[in-house]
Amino acid sequence: MSVISTRLTIDLLGNAFIGYMTGLLTLAILIFGEVIPKNLALAHNEAIAVFSAPIINAFIIVFSPFVYFITLISSFITRYLSPKSRDPLNMDAILRLVRYAEAKGVLEDYERDMVHAVFRLDQQNISSIMTHRTEVFSLDKNSRIVDVIDLINSKNFSRIPVYEDNPENIKGIVLVKDIVKNIGCREDKKYIKLEDIMLPPFFVSDNKKIRDALFMMQKEKRNMAIILDEYSGLSGIVTVEDIIEEIVGELYDEDDSPEHEKITITGENTYIVTGSSLISTVNDSLGINLPIGRFSQTIGGFIIDELGRIPKRKDKISVKGAEIIVDSVSMTKINNVKIILSK
Repeated sequence: MSVISTRLTIDLLGNAFIGYMTGLLTLAILIFGEVIPKNLALAHNEAIAVFSAPIINAFIIVFSPFVYFITLISSFITRYLSPKSRDPLNMDAILRLVRYAEAKGVLEDYERDMVHAVFRLDQQNISSIMTHRTEVFSLDKNSRIVDVIDLINSKNFSRIPVYEDNPENIKGIVLVKDIVKNIGCREDKKYIKLEDIMLPPFFVSDNKKIRDALFMMQKEKRNMAIILDEYSGLSGIVTVEDIIEEIVGELYDEDDSPEHEKITITGENTYIVTGSSLISTVNDSLGINLPIGRFSQTIGGFIIDELGRIPKRKDKISVKGAEIIVDSVSMTKINNVKIILSK
């Protein structure tokens, strides 16, 4: 088009009109080659796609040798001219996109929190979400089912660690459904011990990332893992439900009472938070920015690090955007804290 129009303009009108013809040609190409075809394609997209697909497919076949040859040359040149390393799309960039999408109304608050939580699975150790060994309910493997059935019913757990000699020496996991099955079907039910029906335990190191631990549990088809410390001692237990709760929030059974809530609103800008709540969860829920330390990933651990001692009731810590008050302690453990957000 450029060559033909330039030649015709020179022959018919002279060199002085080349500039005018260039402007008219650009306008014509823009209207008839861009705007109108695109609008038609948007209005009749399916019909045009069906009609043009065989034609485009034929062009793909015919020109594939040329495309391969040109791509080969291009790859050979760019291999030596392009920089050796490129900055990959990192997590911070993706989270910025998430914040932008939220600001534009594409993502809801809970969707943003879930995206943040998914990325944290690769940053936090499994020990940050486990049930600590001091709170683990377990039973002696030599216990008879008939002797502990009432205790099991009162705890309302579906899986129970089983130990030998002392509670830190876990030897297996017993499923409540197996207990029910055996106590209801076997004639010798009064003699059945937990060791007779327990499953072998599945162990995970406490320095494993949550994501890696989840993959391991999926591979082994386990719903509960025994967490071991660096000396192979019992550190705690974790379930698949614990991991899922890190993404979607707390999950409750029908008979769970309100005290199971980790974060409870008690007044205007005032919240009661359990000491075992993760700092990241508190940050997301309350919109504050508490720092996550290497060894303190819970709100209770954060307070102990800040004070440098075992806290007492009514101890206070002021941080940017909030005041944290120790509300309840027992021995060396922080049960609950009160967080008052700054207005």
